[in-house]
Amino acid sequence: MIGAGWGAWTFSHPGYLQEQWAELQPLLASGAVAAPQPEVYPLEQAAQAIASLENRSAKGKVVLKLR
Repeated sequence: MIGAGWGAWTFSHPGYLQEQWAELQPLLASGAVAAPQPEVYPLEQAAQAIASLENRSAKGKVVLKLR
């Protein structure tokens, strides 16, 4: 899996995520900005799901559906 080391980053930028959220939350609430919907893949397409993370084509969360 590919991820970001947010924990270490937030220690060197205290308060920055709260500032970003304070600006983003009203935009989400008003509908001016829409949150990305998760991309849901059946378990049989797990390789494609991981590929979307690797090639950075995924927008938002990538979810594997087990049933």
